[in-house]
Amino acid sequence: MLTSTGTLIAAAQSELALGRDPRRLLTARLQAARRRGGFLALTVKAPEVPGVAERLAERMDVVRVSLDDLFLAALRDLATEQGVEWAALLRADAVFAASGTLGAGLASYARAACERVLARAVALAEQSGPRTVLFVHEAALTARYWSAGGRELLVALQEAARHPGGVPHGLWLLVPMEDPEASPALDGRTVDVVNRASEWEPLTGLFLKELKAEGAVAEREQTVWQE
Repeated sequence: MLTSTGTLIAAAQSELALGRDPRRLLTARLQAARRRGGFLALTVKAPEVPGVAERLAERMDVVRVSLDDLFLAALRDLATEQGVEWAALLRADAVFAASGTLGAGLASYARAACERVLARAVALAEQSGPRTVLFVHEAALTARYWSAGGRELLVALQEAARHPGGVPHGLWLLVPMEDPEASPALDGRTVDVVNRASEWEPLTGLFLKELKAEGAVAEREQTVWQE
């Protein structure tokens, strides 16, 4: 059932009366997760994704990273090094998308690319300073090539973040979902969550509305500045 804005506001006012503003409570939990490190899945309704990563990264001082961009860059580098036309890899990917069958050649490139993405993500965390939390906001290709290095890539980053003193210090993953209250899954691929209480936060309700409102204000200010 859909929850109306009025119902959300009424619930928030009730929490405020008791000294428990849900927006502030979620902010406090995210700040604690930022300090603690480790892994955190952030589920959000898919249509609400635009702008969320930028605003959340700004507010929480985490480093945004697109695994999709890193994967494509690594794949291009591999194609150049091996003397393979980029268009040939794109055609192989199109065949994979249409048939669901991943060819051995493309699978080999995907695995090699995932290995490079892992190394580059760790290097980014090291360059960004101690106790860096990487905020992965684009990981569709990780799910797409789940059986060809994608799952291993995500698990390796999760385990590094969970390990005391590991790099990165923390790993946050934005997970677009049809239902953000459902268990985190990237395009149907289950995201490993060891402790649901500390490793998963749905971004919903007034917290999300506030985040989106901040984004709208920022866009207006940017437009005025450009004019």
